[in-house]
Amino acid sequence: MDGRTRSVDRSGSAIVAITPPANDASTSHRSSLSDINGVLLHYEDLVSVLGYFSEIISEYAAEKGLCILIDGRRMPPKALKNVLRASQQAFYHQIRMAIIVQPEKFLHQQKINLDLILEGYEFRTVLVSLHKLSKYIDISQLPENFGGTFAYDAEQWCDEREKIETMMTDLSNLQQDLIQSNGRLQISPEDATIVAGKRLVADLKKSENVHYNVAAKGLKKKIDEIEHLASLPQKEAELSKLNAENEERCRMLEEHAEGVNRLLDWIEGPGEKWLLTLHEIGENKDEARQLVKEHQQLALKSKEIVSQADELADLASRLMAAVPAHSITLEKAREQVRGLARQYANRVERQTGMARQSEEFHTKMSEGCCTIEKLH
Repeated sequence: MDGRTRSVDRSGSAIVAITPPANDASTSHRSSLSDINGVLLHYEDLVSVLGYFSEIISEYAAEKGLCILIDGRRMPPKALKNVLRASQQAFYHQIRMAIIVQPEKFLHQQKINLDLILEGYEFRTVLVSLHKLSKYIDISQLPENFGGTFAYDAEQWCDEREKIETMMTDLSNLQQDLIQSNGRLQISPEDATIVAGKRLVADLKKSENVHYNVAAKGLKKKIDEIEHLASLPQKEAELSKLNAENEERCRMLEEHAEGVNRLLDWIEGPGEKWLLTLHEIGENKDEARQLVKEHQQLALKSKEIVSQADELADLASRLMAAVPAHSITLEKAREQVRGLARQYANRVERQTGMARQSEEFHTKMSEGCCTIEKLH
């Protein structure tokens, strides 16, 4: 029984050739027939073996369908019936056609014809003689035991399949270890299993054999899954760092907004009220001197306000670079708080100057009065 998925029929369907064991000249006819029965008469074993081939070539079969080529020349009718039924169960709707090389015995031919009529298989069945087989399959695609020229090394195929299955098992075990470790197991790109798997995938892709290409895709998918799992701790760490950075940016945005609101509220509220209460001229030198002192206190406060506005402006500039989406809002807030702080400081400065002039005026008046009194 061979999975000759590198050979195809004239419709492009992959060929699965099923042949009974060859008669060995050193064995009796009874022994050979027993071998045939052992392989082909056990329905469950047939389904299991054919199911394995179905998994191997499922992707290709889904596109082109399968051609089941059965050598019925030395196959008992009961065995042939089992093969057809098992093929239908294992390959399900993948079979496009089953070609049966008719038995050598006329009675067996009649039994098979009757079985094909009565069973009603879900795929087309064709009973042909060996020399008419080329009508359905080109001679270059026919296995040698069917009179064709298609070479097939069963031992090499088994060796390749063993490599593929072993590698898939190793990769699956590695994947399971990763899952169970909950991120504690670290897998590097130089991991021996991963490197060997990638090398096998590359070798399989070089082949024109369809099922080798399908196997390469399966191995590649498994390697990708492992690398994804292995990268999760790093990705989670990067995501955690990104979330922390985003939280810090949000905190800074909130801090900036609160700072701007506090500063503007003070300028427009207590600051404006404070400035207005000092908006008068002292009636004498002592009152004028007291107003100057109070203006000096307000001037110091206005310098703090300007300094806070500059700090908020600097924070806004850094946030504009870090969070471009908020640039327009931040720029407006920056210019507004700077403008109002400087405008308030300038008003304080002008009013302080007027208070000093008032103090100087009252001082000169006082000195003038003292001079007049001395003259009298």
